[in-house]
Amino acid sequence: MTSLQANARGSLDEQQLHFTPPKSHRFLFLDALRGIAALFVVAFHFPNGMTSSFAANGPLAVDFFFCLSGFVIAFSYENRLTNTLSFKDFTVARLIRLYPIYIVGSLIGLLSLILLQHFVFHGAASWLDSMSLFTCALLIWPTRLSGLSQSDNYPLNAPAWSLFFEIFANVAYALLVKLRIARTAVLLCIVAGSMALLVNAVIHGNPLDSGPRQADFSLGFARVAFSFFLGVLLYRLYHHRLKTSGTGWIQRLVPVLITLILIAILNSPLSWMRTEGFRLLAISLCFPAMVYYGALARLPRSFTRLSTALGELSYPLYLLHAPFVLLLRARHLAWFTAAHTTLVHCCVICIIAIFAYISWQVGEHIDLPIRRMLTRRYNSYKQIRLAPLQP
Repeated sequence: MTSLQANARGSLDEQQLHFTPPKSHRFLFLDALRGIAALFVVAFHFPNGMTSSFAANGPLAVDFFFCLSGFVIAFSYENRLTNTLSFKDFTVARLIRLYPIYIVGSLIGLLSLILLQHFVFHGAASWLDSMSLFTCALLIWPTRLSGLSQSDNYPLNAPAWSLFFEIFANVAYALLVKLRIARTAVLLCIVAGSMALLVNAVIHGNPLDSGPRQADFSLGFARVAFSFFLGVLLYRLYHHRLKTSGTGWIQRLVPVLITLILIAILNSPLSWMRTEGFRLLAISLCFPAMVYYGALARLPRSFTRLSTALGELSYPLYLLHAPFVLLLRARHLAWFTAAHTTLVHCCVICIIAIFAYISWQVGEHIDLPIRRMLTRRYNSYKQIRLAPLQP
């Protein structure tokens, strides 16, 4: 192999996207926490009569996701973005990771909407309106920016609002890194400014759960910027941490404490835990501490399979459950729920298990093969582009 061929091959290897299956994740405990948080989101979206207040702070799971995403994205891409990975390749990699499950969820949401409109509410909306909503969904475009008169930004799949802001934060972060201005001081300013906006919004009576609806869409940018870039800063702190090793019982105790605290925050059994002040405290102090110390935690080998499963399940479950939950809001089910409260509470566990099984199957047999295929094709495309470099 000539030096020119070797350089071309090295350039290709550096520029290829690398598909990383879920089982290769390093932070197993963080995967487990993400799966637990996703389960609380599902419980929160159930009709009130089915889960009562079991997940009163379920929306805060999204802030936990944002913070965790900032940490993991910085861990996986910051060095590569600085040296070899182009902005285009990063964007393609993130879309390949996020889009397939999203579009499956949107298709299910469209079907659920049609079933409800034409068989339950007897044609409450036209086919044209449904197709308009699906067109926006294909582009991951919120109704707030499309002129459609909807209260939610993503009527077909309510949790998809966070995907829009997740992509926004990913793109903004990559641009900052590529422009060489993603300095710690700059990120601290972004985090501080975003927190100021959130505090000001809460002081003026706005809920911290902003972004899903058209009315509070703009505040979603502050929400994601705060948690995501705080996660990036946590990665930098983690990267430069002192190499210390705790005793065995401390290493076992930390994951248990973090898990219990996360469950307590999202469950919020006490009234003061459902205030906006406590929610600000949770996203600004509790969640960052969980992400940082969760990254340092090491689980016993016996928990590896469970943590991996929760991590693999979290994203499909998060983006696929809402259209099915929408069907649970049918009028006859609402009457049944009111009349058989105890039985319904028992059924919720079975329903969530069914959602989890469906999400797992979609992830294993649809999402992963599509992502592998798209990654392979994009690498082939890049290889063809670099072919002229080879004699």
